[in-house]
Amino acid sequence: MRNVAFSVLVRKAGAFQTSFKLVTVISLNMNLKEILADPGISYWLKDAIKTAYERDPIDAMHDARRLLKMLGEWYTQMVNRDQTAL
Repeated sequence: MRNVAFSVLVRKAGAFQTSFKLVTVISLNMNLKEILADPGISYWLKDAIKTAYERDPIDAMHDARRLLKMLGEWYTQMVNRDQTAL
């Protein structure tokens, strides 16, 4: 397991700003037990992973792709909206 820094969008005083955060990278070598025990991984993500493992893997993968697309679009909207306010 390793940590990596990456930029995140943070809301401060009503505006979004880019910030850097150190987060745990989930390795393909980590098993489900290690992921669920890792304090650096959010409860939301742990719950999503645990739930996905209980489903058909193809369905879970398709839903994960849809979620990624939706969150990417939401992120883009937030960044663009914040930049137009400048």
